[in-house]
Amino acid sequence: MPTQFNFVEYRRTALLIWPEKHDLDIIADDPADYAEQNLNQSDSQEATFKEKGIADTLVTWCESEEDNEGVFDALRTAALRWRDADLWMRACTVVGVDYDMEILGWSNIVEDVNLFGFGAVTELYVHSPP
Repeated sequence: MPTQFNFVEYRRTALLIWPEKHDLDIIADDPADYAEQNLNQSDSQEATFKEKGIADTLVTWCESEEDNEGVFDALRTAALRWRDADLWMRACTVVGVDYDMEILGWSNIVEDVNLFGFGAVTELYVHSPP
């Protein structure tokens, strides 16, 4: 007696699974452009739920990528606009500002300290070599 097969056809359905650190590799051709479009073309003074998720995804992406200057710039700009010292600290730490302050640049350091206060950013500067 021959075996009978039942085939079910699915259309327009797919399940994709990948590590979180590769989110931007899947959803964006250019992460810096994606960051600029999704964070800095908004004029929100406080991060929306969606913007917080995008910022978290960008920080995670920066952890595994060396060429992340454009993404860092977008994260920093958003953190300043939202007055979000935690996001600023996470973005600076993940790109290595805590070990090389020249990544941020002295004029930006002055601007950031003026906004967040020296006490809020001291932890970042403690790690940086002289």
